[in-house]
Amino acid sequence: MGKKYFLKTVLFVVSILSFAQIPVLTFNKNVFRMDSSFEKEAISKSYYRAFNRWFKQADMNNDGKIDLILQSYQHQNRAGIVSVLYNKTNSNGISFDNNTESNFYTEGDPGQFDTGDGDGDNDILIMTENYHGKPEDKPLEWYITQTNDHTVDKLFLNKGNSSFSRLIFPDNFNTTSGRLIDINNDRIKEILISNYTKPIEADPQRQDQNLIYKYKLENNSLIRNTTLYSNNNRLFSRVGHATEIGNKIYFQIEI
Repeated sequence: MGKKYFLKTVLFVVSILSFAQIPVLTFNKNVFRMDSSFEKEAISKSYYRAFNRWFKQADMNNDGKIDLILQSYQHQNRAGIVSVLYNKTNSNGISFDNNTESNFYTEGDPGQFDTGDGDGDNDILIMTENYHGKPEDKPLEWYITQTNDHTVDKLFLNKGNSSFSRLIFPDNFNTTSGRLIDINNDRIKEILISNYTKPIEADPQRQDQNLIYKYKLENNSLIRNTTLYSNNNRLFSRVGHATEIGNKIYFQIEI
């Protein structure tokens, strides 16, 4: 009896998976429109169109519509370009449009970049974490020292007029990951990165591999103001929420 019951259960589950399909009612093509002048510039620098799996959603221009932020171009040295595509959807159809000022050369692989309001004025911040890929493809001008295995961390500050200013994180060499997370429920996200403060030749054993640094924005500059001591930074890139209890911060992992 047990074997027959098990077989019936398996067949029942398979039949549900086979027939429980969601019909597609409509399909829209070519809804992403990249800026043609910027695309020519990117191609001239040996970038090619390559949308990867990392993307974020946010209202970048405060028009009440959710825009898309994603990597749109890639280079053989793993450098990426992060682009904002503004939601121009109306009664005539769905459209996400890009402009020249809303594309960012990250000078490295942006990977799991993050977005969020980090200074209280409803702007959006875009932070990238970078590394160069193959050693032979390593553009030395992107690095503080030639032995660094990560390019410098960058934060792109939304100026509110579809243009952005680029800020460089001070005293950082090798990012593990970076997140923008609201810790104290004030709707302003904290700027957090897990990073080594010493180049690899000065700290070859990576003694400080579980440190997290918190930054604040002050007069359009990034200032490191708090050091957090973590027990394991390997999952920090997957943190979605945080709760502060006493003198400890508990991070919740997104699965």
